[in-house]
Amino acid sequence: MATVDDENFQAEPYEEGYAAIVKAAQEWRAKWPNHCTKCHGWGGKMWPATRHEPEDFDFCGAHFPDICHRCLHSGLTEDGEGPCTNCGWNFDDGEPML
Repeated sequence: MATVDDENFQAEPYEEGYAAIVKAAQEWRAKWPNHCTKCHGWGGKMWPATRHEPEDFDFCGAHFPDICHRCLHSGLTEDGEGPCTNCGWNFDDGEPML
């Protein structure tokens, strides 16, 4: 049993968690090999709210608006609205990340 004095006390759970995320990311990339590599299939980047600014989402500009960021098919509306007609993505899935 690990104790507070054991140098691996925090490392083991962290390494297991990290390994699980790496495995999930590998599985996701294998399932969606054509995903957008700029946004990793998320469609953009979420900026958390601060005391002075509300939560914000910057859309990925790597593709035309109708291109799905998960499967890279022309499955979104011309305004970039989902869900994707090919894979069902609707800004709710992307490559697992830390």
